[in-house]
Amino acid sequence: MTTSKTINKKKCAQLLSHYMDWTQKESIEFIEKSFNWIKKEMLNGHQVLFPGFGSFKINKRKARRLIHPTTKKPMIISERMAPQFTGSPKLIKQINQKVLI
Repeated sequence: MTTSKTINKKKCAQLLSHYMDWTQKESIEFIEKSFNWIKKEMLNGHQVLFPGFGSFKINKRKARRLIHPTTKKPMIISERMAPQFTGSPKLIKQINQKVLI
């Protein structure tokens, strides 16, 4: 376990290279290719599902009205698409029980 609560790509590559017995370059390539593939599939309208972990998909957010906090003027935020990750029930249970793998 690391001391920092945030793991960036560089730290992830270090941990993955140790865990998989890969070079750091191989780990970075794996990470980049994996996330590029997930992004490509989402952009093509697919949900990417990893059983026991969760799913990635594009979520359509409706347009909404609000009041600007500083100017107090009404604003409209237009409809937009946003990436969404949903953890699986198994992952959520493990997080809530703080079960380490």
